[in-house]
Amino acid sequence: MINKVVPRKLNQSSDSKIRSKEDMIDALNVSISSDERNSEGNEGVIKPVKSNVNISGTAFDSDGSKTVLGKLEDTKNDVVYFFVHCTDQNKSGVYAYDPNNYFTGHNPDEIIELFTNAEFNFDQTSFVKGDVTYIQTKREHDGVVYEDTPFLFFTDNINEPRKLNVLRAYYEEFVQDYVVGTNSIKDFITACPKAPSFPITFEFVADENLPYSEFRNINGFQFAYQMVYKDQNVSAISTISEIAVPPSYITHGASELPMPLNQHNVCRLTIPIDDMSFEVEKVKILARRGNDGQFFEIQEVDTTPAGITLLGVPPDAILDFLQNNNPLNLGTNTELVFDFKNDTVNKIVSSEDQSKQFDALPKRAEAQSIVDNRLFYGNYVEGFDNVETDATITPVSFERSLDFTDYELKVVPATCASEVFAKTATEDQLSGPRIAKLNKNSAFVLDPVDIPEVGVEAGDKITFSFSITPKQNWHVYNVEDDAGDNNILHNTQQLGDFFNEPFPPPESGNPNYVEELGAVYTKFWQKFAEDEPEVNDIDQFSVRDTDGVSRNSSVDSAIIWKNVDGSSRAAVYGTCVSNPLIIKGGEVSISIVIQATTTVSRTDIVDYITHLITGEDLPAGLSSNVFTVLTNNINNTYTFDLGFDNVSGEEFSMSSQFGKLITVCGDPTTAGTSGKQQGCFIVDKATVEIGFFKDSLYNEPLDSGAFRGEGSGWDNDSGQAIKRRIGIYIKSITEATTKTCLRNVVVNSPWKAVDFSTQFGFFTPALDIGPANIEDSTAIPEAIAEQFTEAGPFTRFIGRLQGFNFNGEDSEGRSRFSCLDGLGGLGGSDGSQVNNLDPASPFFGVIDSNYDEVKVLLGFNELVSNFTSGFGGELLGSAQMRGVSQQQIISGAPRAQTGAIIDNTFPIMPFTRETPNNDSLGIPESFTVNVGDGFLHFSGFINLVPSFFNITFFTELQSDSSFRSFKSGASHAFGVVYYDQRGRCSNVYPIGTALSPPYYLRQNDQYGRVAMQIQMNHDAPDYAEAFQIVYAGNTSVSDFVQYSTAGAYVAIDDNSENKGNIFVSLNHLQVNDDVSYTEARGNRSPEGARDIYTYKEGDILRVISYYESSDPIEGRIFVDDSHDFEVLDYRVLGADPEENPLYDSNITDLAGDSFEAHKAKQGAFLVLKNNPTAVGFNFESVKAGEGAINAQSHNWNKRTIVEIFSPKDVAAEDELFFYETSNVFPISEHNNQITINNGDVWWRKVAVNMPNLSGPSNLFTSIIGNPVSSGGDGSEANFVSYSLETQAFNDSVRNADVTGKGKTKVIVPNDQEVRRTASISFSDKNNPASKLFTITSFNPIKAQFKDLPAAHGNINYLVDQQDSLFVLQSDRSSSVPVNRNIITTASNDQSLVAASNVLGVQRYYAGQNGCDDNPESVCVVGNNIYFANKTSREVYKFNPSSGVSVISEQGMKSFFRLLFKELEDQEGLSKVVGGYDPIKDEFILSVYKLNVTEDQEVVEDPPDVGTPAAGAQTLAEVLATEGISLEELASILSELSLISNVDQENLNRVRFNFNNDSVVGSVDLLAFLAVLESNVETNDTKVQIEI
Repeated sequence: MINKVVPRKLNQSSDSKIRSKEDMIDALNVSISSDERNSEGNEGVIKPVKSNVNISGTAFDSDGSKTVLGKLEDTKNDVVYFFVHCTDQNKSGVYAYDPNNYFTGHNPDEIIELFTNAEFNFDQTSFVKGDVTYIQTKREHDGVVYEDTPFLFFTDNINEPRKLNVLRAYYEEFVQDYVVGTNSIKDFITACPKAPSFPITFEFVADENLPYSEFRNINGFQFAYQMVYKDQNVSAISTISEIAVPPSYITHGASELPMPLNQHNVCRLTIPIDDMSFEVEKVKILARRGNDGQFFEIQEVDTTPAGITLLGVPPDAILDFLQNNNPLNLGTNTELVFDFKNDTVNKIVSSEDQSKQFDALPKRAEAQSIVDNRLFYGNYVEGFDNVETDATITPVSFERSLDFTDYELKVVPATCASEVFAKTATEDQLSGPRIAKLNKNSAFVLDPVDIPEVGVEAGDKITFSFSITPKQNWHVYNVEDDAGDNNILHNTQQLGDFFNEPFPPPESGNPNYVEELGAVYTKFWQKFAEDEPEVNDIDQFSVRDTDGVSRNSSVDSAIIWKNVDGSSRAAVYGTCVSNPLIIKGGEVSISIVIQATTTVSRTDIVDYITHLITGEDLPAGLSSNVFTVLTNNINNTYTFDLGFDNVSGEEFSMSSQFGKLITVCGDPTTAGTSGKQQGCFIVDKATVEIGFFKDSLYNEPLDSGAFRGEGSGWDNDSGQAIKRRIGIYIKSITEATTKTCLRNVVVNSPWKAVDFSTQFGFFTPALDIGPANIEDSTAIPEAIAEQFTEAGPFTRFIGRLQGFNFNGEDSEGRSRFSCLDGLGGLGGSDGSQVNNLDPASPFFGVIDSNYDEVKVLLGFNELVSNFTSGFGGELLGSAQMRGVSQQQIISGAPRAQTGAIIDNTFPIMPFTRETPNNDSLGIPESFTVNVGDGFLHFSGFINLVPSFFNITFFTELQSDSSFRSFKSGASHAFGVVYYDQRGRCSNVYPIGTALSPPYYLRQNDQYGRVAMQIQMNHDAPDYAEAFQIVYAGNTSVSDFVQYSTAGAYVAIDDNSENKGNIFVSLNHLQVNDDVSYTEARGNRSPEGARDIYTYKEGDILRVISYYESSDPIEGRIFVDDSHDFEVLDYRVLGADPEENPLYDSNITDLAGDSFEAHKAKQGAFLVLKNNPTAVGFNFESVKAGEGAINAQSHNWNKRTIVEIFSPKDVAAEDELFFYETSNVFPISEHNNQITINNGDVWWRKVAVNMPNLSGPSNLFTSIIGNPVSSGGDGSEANFVSYSLETQAFNDSVRNADVTGKGKTKVIVPNDQEVRRTASISFSDKNNPASKLFTITSFNPIKAQFKDLPAAHGNINYLVDQQDSLFVLQSDRSSSVPVNRNIITTASNDQSLVAASNVLGVQRYYAGQNGCDDNPESVCVVGNNIYFANKTSREVYKFNPSSGVSVISEQGMKSFFRLLFKELEDQEGLSKVVGGYDPIKDEFILSVYKLNVTEDQEVVEDPPDVGTPAAGAQTLAEVLATEGISLEELASILSELSLISNVDQENLNRVRFNFNNDSVVGSVDLLAFLAVLESNVETNDTKVQIEI
C-alpha cells in the first residue's frame, strides 16, 4: 500500500542517498493536506487533486479567445476582478467573480462581463497590474445602496494607465454604449484627466437691466476653466484666455463723453466643448484680474446635455435639449455660454491648482500601486520627442482708422415744433410774420460731425445708446385749440438746438439768423429780436372754452369734476402753458447695435438710427439691408407710483417734489373767456409711454421757406444736411389714478392728497381746512372769510376728477400736443440758483429762469404796511387756486373771484414793481396783472429740455477688430507647443522671430496695427491633437511711451553742461497743469504715478512722425531710423530765470514787476544728445528758431509724435521665457496659415495734445501761452483722438499694462520622450471623504517622483506595504518608506519615523532578487510576496520581518534551474505567472512560452435595441420622408464635431417605432436636426426613439 503520510515534499536537489523518507523526486496531480488533527486528522496526507470542471454559461467561452492578463481582489466587497484580453477586442475589458452578489442581477456562480470595450486595447502578451481604492460617494442602483464607490486602477505598460468606476460601468447603460475612439470612452477609462487645451473666448455686451458696470477701474480679466468629470476627478486648468477689457475703455480717445461702460457691463464667456465628452459633468469657470492675479472660481455650471449625438442618447436627454430647458443657454450644441458681471463673492483657487499646467500622469507605466491614498507608478514613460520646426512668419500691417476723429455721434438737446405742425403746415404758416398758435416739443439732435464723411465699412459695428428723463417732470398742454391770441408762449421761448450760443449780429454769417422784410429773427421762436423778453415779463392766461389735452374725439366718456355736493361739471386741463397736465418723469432708454453690410456714409448712419428710433420710413435710396440690426431696444415705457395710499390724505409741502406735480383742473363752461379753476389733482400712479418723431422741417435749407428763425440741420463745412432732429412726446398714459389736492389757506399749512373715491365728505376733520383753523381770524376781512364757508365758492375745490384720459396722438398717429420739461414752467425752478454762474456759458450772469426773480408776498397782517415779500416764484409750486386781489383784501370787497393762492398764504398774488414807491416795504404802487382774469405765467429762459445721460456711441471698426498690435520696430519671438489626447503639452519648440516693421518702411498707407501670419512647414508629431502658438514678447524694447512733443529749445547760455543738447518739451504729456495729458485729464502711469514717463539711463527718443500741413493723412511724414536721440536727462524747469536754462529776456511771461521764463519753457523736458543726421530735429535746426515759441525752423512743434523707450538686453533663444497665447488650433489646421492678432502692445485712440493751426499760413502754434492775467492768450489743451501704441489699455486704470499672457512655457534643448525605468512617480493625496477625487492629480511643477538606482534594472512591480512600497526591480528588491523615513541607530537597528517627503530613502534587500521583467510572477499573499527570477533561476518569498528568502533552494534548486534553462532555450515570449491557492496555501508558478493569437479586426457592436416593434424604421428611412439623406446628416454631425467616426452604419442603429402613444414627435426630432443646421420641414407624424 501507498504510504499516505510520507513522502511529504519534493526534493530533486539532494542525492538519492541522502534523501529522507519524506522526500519525493516527483509528483503529479497530488497534494499534501494541511493539519486538521482536530477533525479528521489528515495532516500531511497525500491526496489526489480533483480535476477541473468547465463552468458553462459564463463570460469565458470555451473557444480560448480570452486571456486573463491580470487580476485584482477587492477583499472589502469579496469581488475578484479579471483583466481580460479577447481576440474580439470589443470583448476585451474587466470581468468579475462576484459570489456574494455585490453587483445585482446575475448568477453568483458565474463570472460576469463587467465592462468591455475595444478602447482598452489589451495586448495578449501584456501583464495588467491593478489596485482598488474607494471614494465616499453614496450611490443607489437597483434598490441597493452603496456607501462608497470602488475604483479600479490598472496599467499594462502599453496603453495609458486606466481607471474604472465599477458601479457606473456595470449599471449605467449609457456608458456601455460609448463608442471606441470617442472622447467619452477615453475619459471614462483613462486614469489621466484630460486637460482642456482650447481657451474661453468672450465678448462684452450690455445688460439693460443692470444700471451699472462692475468692470470700472478693473485692469482686465483673464478666464480659464476646469472640467469636473462624473467620476469627480478634476482636470488641470485650461489654456488661459485673452485679456478681457471693456472696449469702451480702449476706444474712448479724446471724447468728452463719459466712458460708456454700461454698454459693456457683461462679459459673455463662451466655453468651448472641443475637449468635452459625456463624461464631463460640470465646468468650473475661473477668472483672474490682470495677468498675474490669483484665479478665483466664478461659477460651477452643469454641462448636460452638451454634445448630444444620436448614438446612445436617451430620449429624455434629447427632449431636454429640444425644449430649451438647459440653464446654460447652449447655442447650437457646440458651446457653453456664461454671462460674467463681476458681481459675486468668489473663492480663490489653490496655488497648486494654478501652478498645474496639466496632469503629468505617465503616458505608459509597468508598475503601479496605491499607498496612503496616493497613486504610484514605476517604470513609466513621459515627455515628448523634440520636433524639428520649419515655419514662415510674416508681419502684416493694416490701415489705420482716421486720426483726429472719435467716430462719435453726438446727442444735442433741442426743442422742435409739434409733429402735426411739421407735417401739415402750409407755406404761409412756414413763412408768415408770426406763428400764433404752435405746439412745441422737447427734442434731441443726432449730430454725426465727428464721424468721417466716408462713414463705416462692411463689418463695422455701431453701438448707440442713451437715456432720457426730464429734469423736472413732463408738462403737456395744447395751444392750438385755444381761441385766444396770446396763447403762443411756452415754458421757453427758444426753439432748436442753439441754446448755449450768444447773439451774434446777422452779418456774422451765423446760419441761425434769417433776414426777411427788414426784420432779424433770432433763435427765439415766438418773438422778433426787438421783442426780446424782459427779465420779469409776466403773461396771464385763463381757462378758456377749450378741451386742452383732456379730450379725445375717439373717447366717448367725458372727463368731469364731481363736486362734494354731488353735482358735476366738465373738467379740462393742459389748456395752455399756465395750465399744463403734469406727469412725473421717468427714464426711457434707447439701445441700438447695428453692423454694416457695406460701406455706409455718416448721413446714412444717422438716417438709419433715426429710422430705428422713430419707426418712420428710411429716406428714398437707403436700403434697410445696409445694416444688420443686432439690437434695437427702445424702452420707452415707464411706470411710477407716488405712494399716496393714505385714504385720509398724504401731506406734503408746496416746495416738495409733489408740490410741482399738481395739475389745476378748469371749468370751460363758465361765461366769457376767463374760465374758473375747478380744483387740483395729482396723478399718483400711471404707466407712461413716450413716443419719438422725426422733425421733417429740420433738414430744409434756410432759403427754402422753412420755419423762420429755426436754423437747420445743415453742416456748413460739408454743405450737407447731416444732422437729424427727433421730437419727444407722451404717446399714452394708462392705468392712471388721481388724488384730489387740497390745503388750508393758513400760512405754511401742507397740501393733502386725498382719495375721494372712497372718502367723499365736506370739510372733514382730516382735511383741516376752513376759517375756523386760522389762528387770527380778526386779521381776515369778513368778506374774505365768507368765501370758505359751506355756501362759499371755494367749495368747488372739494371734489374729485372722474374719467381721466390721455392720448397724445391724432387719428394718424402723430404727436399733437406740447410736451416740455417742467423745469422751465410752473414750479420749475428750485430757487437754488438765481444766476447762471458758469463762466464757460454765454449766459454767464444771466438769469436762469424768470421764476427766480419774481417777487411774491409771503405773509401779512391787518396792516398793509407790514406786508413782507421775497424772491422766488418757484415757491408757487405748480398749483393755483381761486383768490382775490390785494385791493380786495384791503377793502374787503369780494369782487374778482379768480387768481392765485401762493405759498400757503391767504389769497395774495405775485407782482412786479413798476415804480420805486414803497420799495423799502417791497409793496408796489400798482399791479401789471389783472388778478381777476386767470392764471399767471412766467416765461423761462433755459433748462427746458430733458436730461440725457449714459450717452454712448461706440464704433467697433472692422479695421480695428483687434485692439492689439506687435510693437513696431521690434523683433518678436514665437514658438509652438503640442498637446496630446489627454491635454499634456510639450515644451516649446522655437519657430523663429519676425520684425514688426517701423512705420516708414510700410507701404500703401498701412500705418495701423500689425499682425503676424505664421505658416508651419514641418509635420506635426503623431501624438498631437492640438497645437498652440506661444510668444516670448518682443526682444528689442521694454518700456516705452508714445506721445506728442510741445516744442524744443536750446539753452541760452549753452554752458558746458548743456552745450549742444536739445531740450524737448514733454508738457503735452505731463507736469503742465493747464494742458498736459496727466494733469488736464487726470491720467497716470500703470503704477499710478503722476508722471507717465520716468527716465532711465540708456533711454532712446525715436521720432515717429510730424506734420507739414493740417491734412490728417497727406500732411503726415513718417521719418526713418536716423531720427533716434540718446536721452541724457529728464528735467522739470521752473519759472525762475536764474534756474531755467531756456529763459530768454525777449520771450517772457509778465507777472507783476518780475520776469519769468515763458510758460512754454517751464515744466517737463527731455535733454537729448544731438543727432546731426536728424535734419529738422537736430541742434542746428532748433537753434535756428532763436528760442521762439512757435519757431518754424524745426519740426518739434509740428504735431510731432515720438517714442521714448528703454532697449532690452539681448538674450539667447533658449533663455527666453515664452507664454501661452489663446491661439490654440486643432491639429487638422497645422498646415493652414494662421494669423496672430494679439501682440504685446495696445493699438488704440489716445487723447493727444496737438498744436493749433493759425493765421493765413496755417502755422502750427503752441497751446501753451502767456497767462491771461498778464494779457496773454493763456494755455488751453487741444486733445484729439490719435492712434498710438501703448503699454496700457487705458491710462486712467491702474495696472492696465496687461496683455493676453498665459502660463509660462520654456525651451528644453534636446527634449525627448523618455522611459524612466527606475523612477517612481506619485499623485497628490486623495481625501476619501472629499467630494472630489484627487488621486489622479499629478502636478509636474511639484516634481513628485523618486529615482532609484538604474543599475538594478527596471521597476517591474510595486506593492503596498501600508507605510512603505515594496519595489521589485529586474534584479533587486527594496522597501521605500511612504511619508516616513528609515532611521538607523548605532546598533544598526532601523525604525520608521514621519517625514515631510512622500518617498523616503530606499532600503535594498540582500541578493540579486528582482523579478526579472516578469511582473506576472509576483503574487501577494497577506504580508508575503512571492516572485521568480528566470535569469537567476530562483523563486523568492518576501516578508517584512524576515526579508527576502530563496524558497526554490528548499530542495528544488536544480528543478528550477532546469525549468528556466529550458524556457530560455525556447523561442517566443517567456511568461512566468505566479498564483496562489488559498485552500492549499500554495504558491503556484506557471512557466511557458506564449503563443500569440492574432486579434480580430475591431468592429463596434451595435447597441442592443431589442426587437423593433411593428413598423420600426431606420433613421435613413425616416429621414428619407423629409428629403434628408443619411450622408447629409453624417456630414453635418462631423462638421459640428458632435461625434467621431460618423458613418451611415452608426447612424442607422437608431430606429423609430411609429404610432406609439409614449412618443417623441417627429417635430421634436426634426427640430433637433434643424439645430444641427438641416433645412427640413416638420409634420405631425409621431415616432418613438429606441436606443
